[in-house]
Amino acid sequence: MLSKIKIGIVICTLNCKEMLERCLISINKQTFAKQVTIYISDSESTDGTLELAYTNGCKVIENVPKGYMEGRGMAKNLGCAQALKDNCDYICTIDSDNAFVEEDWLEKMIYPLEQNPEVPFSICRMAIVPTDKAINRYCSYMGTDSFAAYKSVDPQIALGNLRPETEIYGGNDPKSKENYKLYRITKERFLIVGGYYTCFRAAALRSIGGYWRDVDNLWLFVDQTTKRGESGALFAMPHGATIHHLQATGFWNHIKKKVKWGRHYFKEGSKDPERKFQWAENKKEFYWQVIKCLLFFPALWTSIRMLIKYKDSCWWLHAPMTWMTTCAYIWAYGTCRK
Repeated sequence: MLSKIKIGIVICTLNCKEMLERCLISINKQTFAKQVTIYISDSESTDGTLELAYTNGCKVIENVPKGYMEGRGMAKNLGCAQALKDNCDYICTIDSDNAFVEEDWLEKMIYPLEQNPEVPFSICRMAIVPTDKAINRYCSYMGTDSFAAYKSVDPQIALGNLRPETEIYGGNDPKSKENYKLYRITKERFLIVGGYYTCFRAAALRSIGGYWRDVDNLWLFVDQTTKRGESGALFAMPHGATIHHLQATGFWNHIKKKVKWGRHYFKEGSKDPERKFQWAENKKEFYWQVIKCLLFFPALWTSIRMLIKYKDSCWWLHAPMTWMTTCAYIWAYGTCRK
């Protein structure tokens, strides 16, 4: 029964008191709030973030800052490990700048996992809030990495390139928890999902050795099912479950973050022996994506098509965002090779 399950929500923090407060308010409004334990994996915050976490009854895991939250021994991995140790049935990973839009978000995310034991996790969509800055609306459609759009679930859905394998309609209300979609990811067409809107079945995480990093978790789920003779791994996406993610504050600030992330990846991440997924594993596909992004016009055509489809002016950002993000990664790669 859903009323008996234990839910862990893992949030990584570093000097984000105001954002965390907004996030915690949305969690405390959940219909399943009494069944939730919030795990704050903090990297030495000094702005009152820890005090806020303790005041709200969160379990705090303090760790040393290591640059990014993903990876073995990193903040998100440590938070999920504690939730597994506490025998949570489901573990949700969200970012501190997230807020649940619907008060039954947890219920909707867990329901398809209860109905389909073979499905290891569910994800939601980003809320498109008209009053947000254009850059944040754009990222809510396409995710935070325009270059990676060809390998990412969110942009592929937004662009109309990814269809569900199954659609379940169990309720008359379009936003009923009984309405959800199941998507299948295979090694032949591998797509990534972020780690900031995900609900995992705890048993599934245990089966792959705990939380690794966002892209590697899915790679391991796909590898696991493939070895069993199945055609890839399923994930669920409930109707009417969204998160408001304040992920971008400005165009140039966003590009600076891409440079920083690129340098981290080329200096450390790509050499990590525990990394399961490598971006340039399919070199032909990877370099063709680089060429398309630098040509600018393919992305401009996509901008126009999506502008017509969604009637949202933020899509004018698609071409410059794609071109600049690709250039940022090329520059980061070049400076790391010196």
